[in-house]
Amino acid sequence: MVTVGIDNGSTDLVALVIYNLDTVGQATQTYTLNVYDATGTLSATATTAPVPLYGSYANLLRDVMPSLPSGAFKLQVVGSAYTAFEALQFHGPSVTALVAASEVVPAATASSSAVGRNRHPSPAALRMAPPRRSST
Repeated sequence: MVTVGIDNGSTDLVALVIYNLDTVGQATQTYTLNVYDATGTLSATATTAPVPLYGSYANLLRDVMPSLPSGAFKLQVVGSAYTAFEALQFHGPSVTALVAASEVVPAATASSSAVGRNRHPSPAALRMAPPRRSST
């Protein structure tokens, strides 16, 4: 799952919730959180605490990854295919649910170039934008 947000540590914060719905493996899961900056470069990575079956993990992204890039970034959650994910963008006293989408990274083929193969698209390339800010 991926989403795009902004977290400057003061007025703009991103929170996330992950639900473990792994009814196939029926096991506790950990999830890897990857943050990519606006150029598509991996900026930070972290692993959640173990999440029991039908349990959830919630936190401010900044509490898991204290060093986040400035401006818009892409948050990628990697784990079980049986997962529910929600991210919230806080701006002062306002909050908006961020659009989250599944991401399929194409497998490399023998004829493809290794250059850029491990890079992820920038937030602008995802055509997802952080929520518009209103004065209300």
